[in-house]
Amino acid sequence: MILPARNWLVLALMLVTFSARADDWPVYRGPARNGISAETNWTHEWPGGTPKELFKVNVKPGFSCPIIVKDRLWTMGHRNGKDTVVCLDALTGKPVWSYDYDALSIGTAKPDYEGTRATPTFADGRIYTISRDGKVFCFDGANGNVMWSADVTKEAGAAIPTWGFASSPIVYGDLLLLNAGAAGLALDKKSGAVKWKSAGTVSGYATPLIYEIGGKKRVAIFGAESINGLEPDTGKLLYSVPWKTPNKINSAELIYQDGKLFGSSAYNFGCAVMDVSNDHAKIIWSNKELKCHFNSSVLYKGHLYGFDGNNILSQGLKCVDFATGKLLWNQEKPTWGNLIIAGDRLILLSQSSDLIIAKASPEKYEELAQCHPIGGTSWISPVLANGVLYLRNTRGELVALDLRK
Repeated sequence: MILPARNWLVLALMLVTFSARADDWPVYRGPARNGISAETNWTHEWPGGTPKELFKVNVKPGFSCPIIVKDRLWTMGHRNGKDTVVCLDALTGKPVWSYDYDALSIGTAKPDYEGTRATPTFADGRIYTISRDGKVFCFDGANGNVMWSADVTKEAGAAIPTWGFASSPIVYGDLLLLNAGAAGLALDKKSGAVKWKSAGTVSGYATPLIYEIGGKKRVAIFGAESINGLEPDTGKLLYSVPWKTPNKINSAELIYQDGKLFGSSAYNFGCAVMDVSNDHAKIIWSNKELKCHFNSSVLYKGHLYGFDGNNILSQGLKCVDFATGKLLWNQEKPTWGNLIIAGDRLILLSQSSDLIIAKASPEKYEELAQCHPIGGTSWISPVLANGVLYLRNTRGELVALDLRK
């Protein structure tokens, strides 16, 4: 059947709308899942000292980052026992669709911090989410229709960790990988059926990390008491490095480069780089220079940039040599926060919601700009997509700032 020209135009527009571009931010930690944006055509020189605000909305309390593909933004929030997944216009903040479902308000620890933990994932026009009590959803990104749902506690026997599931879903081939169970879990991305699973004990909180060794794909899972390397297609365990931290809080993202894997945990535990190039793990160096809580470091041009310590006991921002673990500099303020890197610049969002731009240089810390565009406490990583910076605080306020030149 030959489609009329108008129908072909509509189809073409739909495909363009839901195909991720280089400057989009379709998954947690960005297009390369490393906290680095390839964007360079943005400015830190703001008339009046503050970027132009495109919109500010409330998406309910939680710790989910926004993800952005072209003119659409998706994120999650929580209130009164219900998670809400929202889709907004990425430039105006106007609602496109939302979906509510019953979900755990707090973890098994009390007092707790209310709200969602994981960030949604975009792939092939679909949005994948997980609640802190293990409810997984697959949505049609355009209209919010539920394609399928699953519960990893019931269907895979995965125990809910103390602070709730926090791993963002990762699409790998036909699989949806989650940090659930002792060393991960894989669901069929088209149906939600369990494809492989590990022991049902509590998990860590970091998102699975896909990397490649000798042409073979691998996945690293930061467990509650170990760092694990697996075959992502089968779940076969290749190595497991003991990593026993206070309260089993392993939250910061693992980082991979050239056969080496970096891990870090807070509460005076420390960090290490290990050689995983032969599907075994051998520690190259370890120290306590970077003790990352749930705010992950970023590896850029051979150097790690990250906040040392937790939200209460912090040593500030540090730059550490990836090859040796040597501390290159330590900036005491901002004391704690989250960061990404774009255009050779650090984009920092402090715990007190200060936006700071600084040079990404191992030589020294050099601040370029600072403002306070959002109030409250922020424990959420900034997001840069298509020249727009998105910042969110824990009470659900989301602001979009125009950094386009």
